[in-house]
Amino acid sequence: MEAPQNTQVSQITNLLAILSEAVTGNDARLLMKKLLEPKDWFGQVDLFLHLYLFEAMDKTGLQDHFLSELTEWQLMKDRGMTTFAEVPLEWGEENQRSECHPWSSSPAYFFFRIVCGIKPLVPGHKKVEIAPAFGELKKIKAVYPHPLGNIELDLYREKSALKGEISVPKGMDAILKWNGKEIELKTGKQEISLSLNRRNYDE
Repeated sequence: MEAPQNTQVSQITNLLAILSEAVTGNDARLLMKKLLEPKDWFGQVDLFLHLYLFEAMDKTGLQDHFLSELTEWQLMKDRGMTTFAEVPLEWGEENQRSECHPWSSSPAYFFFRIVCGIKPLVPGHKKVEIAPAFGELKKIKAVYPHPLGNIELDLYREKSALKGEISVPKGMDAILKWNGKEIELKTGKQEISLSLNRRNYDE
């Protein structure tokens, strides 16, 4: 339990403070940076609770840290697992009760939400925002399924520039955000070229 006299700090409790907006703005961002520091936290997130870690990361604008939080899933891959473990392998749990646990699948959702940056702006996903967060990646190539058709991204970055192609299905409105710039995308496939200092959107 959290208390002023308690010297132990719960990672989970503080993540919920961010998500519930008990702490906001720059204070929330600074707190999130602290929570991402390597530390033997009291109340440390497990595979399921990474859902809240990823949400809090997204809420505080620290999307670029997403990939560095996937070490446990990389360990699953290294051990030849083709489905998700129930509890973290690095916690020393050798005898998993389950290796097909849906509560550990949050990276599959947050890959599209954070790395691709695809978020609905209206009910039904008929209007979306696309704000990619590369982190340590140089290229993002993804297909996002939707009842109206697939959103397809084939993007790469060169320093501060974003280049590549985006395909938007018919009947969907989409906005691309990059480094403080915002453009409306058209239906179909289009070339993208955006930088910090200039705007060059090829029709």
